[in-house]
Amino acid sequence: MPLPDPTPNQVGTPVVSRRAIGQQFRGITCLMPEQRDRTKVDKQTDSRVVMLKPNGKPSQELVLTLLTLKSTMPVGKIDDQRLPDEGEVVRVILKGKAYGDWIDASKELDARPGVGYIVEMDTTVAQAYDENGTPTGPEMHTQAEVDLVPRGRSVGIYGGLIIRVPAGVDEVAWDTKAIAFYNDSERPQVADAPAQSTPEIDEF
Repeated sequence: MPLPDPTPNQVGTPVVSRRAIGQQFRGITCLMPEQRDRTKVDKQTDSRVVMLKPNGKPSQELVLTLLTLKSTMPVGKIDDQRLPDEGEVVRVILKGKAYGDWIDASKELDARPGVGYIVEMDTTVAQAYDENGTPTGPEMHTQAEVDLVPRGRSVGIYGGLIIRVPAGVDEVAWDTKAIAFYNDSERPQVADAPAQSTPEIDEF
């Protein structure tokens, strides 16, 4: 059965969210991972500012762009969620503990993951944080516990993260599509010149 073509969102690439314990995601990287500074909205100025660690250095996050293979993790805003389609281009943003899990998984792989790597995630544990990003209370292992977290506190939902090379016919076929998507994104886009019967001398 033919694999669907990648389907990038024309408005913006949707972000996969870990919304509940017991969810799973499997995808294949189709762009190089991007490391960037984390930001937050400054309540006094209503503008985005870089989040700093206690040592004064910027807090970092990692952005993955992947083709979805299978997912029970939703994309979209909390009031407008849906499950991504097979072949849909999505982003996964790893920060804090999740970023650390990526680093540990990369060490186990003994390689620096680029394009064409399978990423598998699940959600098994949650942690509540205060407005400064400090953990509050014990880790939670059931969705019932998560549902009891008071409003105003953010909750990080985590689990296993595996990075591996494609295995099997289907994943190898997706690897080909991921590489093609990457090559297309790297190719310069040049607009066609308008047709002209005779070039004017003063154009040169």
